[in-house]
Amino acid sequence: MPALIGFILLFTKCSSESNEDAGYIIINGMNYALTYGLVSDYGINQDMTYRNYWIKFQSSEGEEPSHFILFKLNSTSLTDIGKGTYEYKVLPSDSGEFSWTKVGYELQYDVAGEKIDGTILLDSEVKEGHIIITDENEVNRFEFNIVFEKNNTIYTVTGEFSDILHEGSVSYTDKK
Repeated sequence: MPALIGFILLFTKCSSESNEDAGYIIINGMNYALTYGLVSDYGINQDMTYRNYWIKFQSSEGEEPSHFILFKLNSTSLTDIGKGTYEYKVLPSDSGEFSWTKVGYELQYDVAGEKIDGTILLDSEVKEGHIIITDENEVNRFEFNIVFEKNNTIYTVTGEFSDILHEGSVSYTDKK
């Protein structure tokens, strides 16, 4: 019986540690952990040239993450999230592009779940960026480098995420 309890604790510990290693986001030199990924598949565009995905990496599961990055991706594949380099475009119109980027960090919420502190960088503040998607042990690995300018301050956002993406509701209108 003690061996079984030890095995269960080991399995639980390994599971949570692997989530801690899912990814990170660095904003102007400050490093924040990303442990949970969400994806929404919005299907193929009307011209049948790419598949639309909304993707969000965040610091925790649930609706009140302390840190997150989200974006809309025009896949290079009609069937899945295609590998390759994706360039930021204000008005995306082709595969291999991403847009509608939003980053939040050091967020705090009140008891009703409304944001009371922290910083959110919006798509309208993006100056340039790219995302590189590769395959790592049958899981997509995302590396991102995006530059924002907000109130005459430059924010360099870099990081990576490599873990299973959970299907969920993701869109730019997320309040957080």
